[in-house]
Parts: sequence; C-alpha cells; structure tokens
Amino acid sequence: MLSSLLVLASFSACSFNLLDNSDVMRPPKATGNKAEIQDCIEKEAGGTYTLKYPRSGEYRTAIIMKDLTGDGEEESVALYRGSNKTSGINVSILDEVDGSWRTLATFSDTSAEIDRVFFCDINGDGKDEVLVGWGNYGVLPAKLTAYININGEYKETKVEQAYTDIAVGNFTGSKSENVILLTLGSADKTAKASLVTMNDQKDALKIASSVEMRGDVVEFSSVTAGYIDKDTYGVVADGIAANNFCITQVLYVDKSAGIRNAFGGADTLKRQSGLDSMDINLDGIIEVPTYEHLKNDDPSNNDGGTDYVYWNTVDVSKKSLNPSYYTVINESGGYMLALDKEWLSTMTAITDNAGRTTLYSKGTDEEPNQKELLAVEVFTDAQWHDFDDKQSYNEITTVNGVHFVAKITDSQRFTAESVNERFKLIR
Repeated sequence: MLSSLLVLASFSACSFNLLDNSDVMRPPKATGNKAEIQDCIEKEAGGTYTLKYPRSGEYRTAIIMKDLTGDGEEESVALYRGSNKTSGINVSILDEVDGSWRTLATFSDTSAEIDRVFFCDINGDGKDEVLVGWGNYGVLPAKLTAYININGEYKETKVEQAYTDIAVGNFTGSKSENVILLTLGSADKTAKASLVTMNDQKDALKIASSVEMRGDVVEFSSVTAGYIDKDTYGVVADGIAANNFCITQVLYVDKSAGIRNAFGGADTLKRQSGLDSMDINLDGIIEVPTYEHLKNDDPSNNDGGTDYVYWNTVDVSKKSLNPSYYTVINESGGYMLALDKEWLSTMTAITDNAGRTTLYSKGTDEEPNQKELLAVEVFTDAQWHDFDDKQSYNEITTVNGVHFVAKITDSQRFTAESVNERFKLIR
C-alpha cells in the first residue's frame, strides 16, 4: 500500500487527477426524501451515476430544490451523467406525489459541462421555468436551454445563439421575465446583446431583438440587472478591453424599438481603472463610476496625486451621466471614503501604496500650504499591537486581522462616527 501511495504521489498535478472537481460520484446513501430522490436518479441513470455541478451562477449544487409549481412545496432538479459517460449530461425534474418522489421528465445534452442553472417565469404563467446554460470545459461561449411546463408536461426549447454572460429580469415591463444574452465579439462575429422571450404560442424561446455591443471588450468583469434610472430596468455590463481599460455598457429595452445600448460605441463610460458599477448609495439604482485624477498641490510632496471617483446615474433619454455620489479610493488599502460634493473644490487627497489616504484642504493665496484634515491608515495585527500612538486614532473596522483606523485633525468637519459612515470596503 505504501508503495502504491508513493507511485501516486510521483504524478504531477497536470498529469494525474483523482477527481474532476465538477464531478462527484453517487453520494453516501441518504435517508427520507433525499434517499428517494437518489433512487429516482439511479433508476433514470441505469445504475451508477456522476453528479454534475454548475460552474457559475447562484445555484452550484447538483441536486437543486425549488418550488416550480407554485404550490409551496419544493420540486427537485437533478444534474448528472449516467454510467455510460458518452451519453451526455442529464437534467431530471422530480416531484413528490402522494408522499413518494417520482421523475416528471428527463432531458439530455451532449455538452461536457453545465455553465449555470437559473429559474425565471419566462412564459408569464406565475411559475418558474428551469433554464440551463451548457458549456464545454470552462470555455465560453455557452448555449441556453429552457425546460417549460406546458399543460402538465415539460418541453425542451433551445436558443442557438451562444452567450458569454446572461442577465435575467423583467426588462419589457410585461408580466413575464426575460433573458438578455451578452456575447463577446470574435474575428468573424460581431459582439451583441440579445433579448430572449417566449414566442406568441408560449412553447419556444425566441430572439426578440438584438443590438451591437463594443467589439474591443474581451471579457465581462460584472453584469448586473437592476434599475439604471428610476423608471428603467436594464443591464449594466462592465467589461475589460484589450488595452486594460474598463468599459461600461448600459442595455435597456425600448418597447417600440427593442433592446438598446444606451451609449453605443461612444467612450463616455471608458476609464483606466477597474471598479465595477454598483448601487453604491443603496438607493435602488445602479451607479457607474467615472474618475477624475487629482494632482498634488504641495510641491514638497512628490506623490502624483490620487483619484476622485464619481458615481453616476444614467439618464437614458438624454444619454448622459448625472453624478450622485463622490468618493476617494485607495486601491492598495481596498477601501473608499465618501465625500460631500461641496468639498471637491476645497479639498484634495493623497494615497500611497501602504493603504494610507490623507485628505487636505487646498492651498489658497492667503494660506498656500495644504492643511491635513483626515488620515486613514491600515495596520496588520502585529503592527497595530506595537503601535505607540493608538490614542491619536479611532478604529474604523477590523477585517481578517487588518485594522483600518482614522486620525482626525479637522474635528469640525469629521467625527469618529461620520468617518465610519463614509468608509466602505471595496474587496
């Protein structure tokens, strides 16, 4: 046995792998409902089976419990490959009827992997459908399939257009939810976003409309569905271009014209750094960051300055940005500080690679030297333990042994409580 273990240990990680981390063979025998679900899977698989796990999305388990009928009781969606590994991946939908579990439908796909599983009411019947994105060995794009209950029987319907990322929500204002597929461009294909809905007969998915996206985006860093203004529910897609710029694209659905890209190919939302869009002030609307670089006013300090980050709402009708939240960011420290708008003309900031951010009053003709107002610093446990001037600082928060602290010089403008409220971690 020892010899065998030594032989196994001699293999490199690249050449020998005991288990594919996306596959798990039949788990130990469960009891109760889970045991009956396993029995159903085993029967459908014809014996032994391999569980298959989605590689992305909200649901990462191979057996997903979800109320698909609206009766308050959970059904089960099982993802597995049978003993014949050339037969594709199976999706089984199971329900508990009269106290016993049974298989309602089983479908198979020839793809090697499951990109994601999600649920939405895409046909407007008040019940969730099962949607699966199929991929191959971690490579995008993937393809979308929906499993829809039509008059008590599950039917399969596919979208042939491949996608790189997906957003789900009620983008059309109807009683149905919709899907937006985002597809990166390639040498022979144009980058585009497509709105997926049900056809008029409610028995198949269709591409309702498409719009061109920027071809210089090579990957999406964040795709967020939500309100882009107080009246418009859409998608904010942050992407990375080949030259490492961050480019945000804002998608929405015009009832008469279909899906639209608010800024098209314009560079309005192109920026050097890579903070993703988010609802930064928790007002229910997604804000998009833009940057203003600040030069240091103090000639005795060789630091090149730092960045103000303006968080903007999008005015879809005017295709413009409206700043609504203002911050200074310290990327090395992993945090930002919120500022009042009126401070921008009287204040400047300097950050360093050790996580320190210092806010200064700007020099004037009467008082040309900058005056320190506030300093935020970062310490490890050991550094903070040995620090001799703790009494001059207020602790903001401690995360995983990292202490974020503030030294307040301008007590009229800042208090310990207000600094805590303005402080926000970005990772």
